[in-house]
Amino acid sequence: MLVITPPKIALFQAAVEEGFQRELAAYFRERHGSTIVRLPAGAATVSSIPDRILAKMVKTGVANAKSYGLTGQAAVAGFLTLMFEASPNFDRDPFLGRYLRDADVPPNSRISHLLERASEEDWTAVKEAYDPQAWGVGG
Repeated sequence: MLVITPPKIALFQAAVEEGFQRELAAYFRERHGSTIVRLPAGAATVSSIPDRILAKMVKTGVANAKSYGLTGQAAVAGFLTLMFEASPNFDRDPFLGRYLRDADVPPNSRISHLLERASEEDWTAVKEAYDPQAWGVGG
């Protein structure tokens, strides 16, 4: 009889998570390669960011998404897309952040919910409050 112990399950889950994060990094490099992000060391296109730095950015974004209860791959990818396209700290905006914490909305629906309600003015404010430190990659 095959017995899968909790430590082995944890290893499997970690491997799945690492694979998902690698896929996200590849997706952002391919689909958002010309997007300019501001890092503590300066601005760069996504395609020019070294692999280890991009991997750290994705890992930080996934952790942030999960802190709001997002677990579905589409929801997490949507969260990261907003980080790359708007601001890595978009979730700290008082208006947008409340949609990410809305207990009346299932966590994996919160990004769609936020996008339906955010205005151009909200996104302008988010972009103006851009914090390069929010990527978690140091200087």
